[in-house]
Amino acid sequence: MIEVQNLTKTFNGKTVLNGISFEVKEGEIFGYLGPNGAGKTTTMRISLGLLKPTSGNVLVQEQNLGENEELRTKVGVLLENDGLYDGLSAHENLDY
Repeated sequence: MIEVQNLTKTFNGKTVLNGISFEVKEGEIFGYLGPNGAGKTTTMRISLGLLKPTSGNVLVQEQNLGENEELRTKVGVLLENDGLYDGLSAHENLDY
């Protein structure tokens, strides 16, 4: 399970995420959608431990992904650009 708890991020005094909370249970497929500049990529970068939040927590299997190297090897994310192969199914793309 992935839990995002009251996530906030501020850059140079501008709040770009303000109290974002959600959870994704095991086996669920989750789409995080919104307009450009809504904070989707920032949320994902914080979730992966690539960026520190101003406040809040992101837990994967009740552990902080940014602090757990072994857990990070089990997570895959596509940020911004389409990195999928047209000739492969969704599962084949994940396996590849």
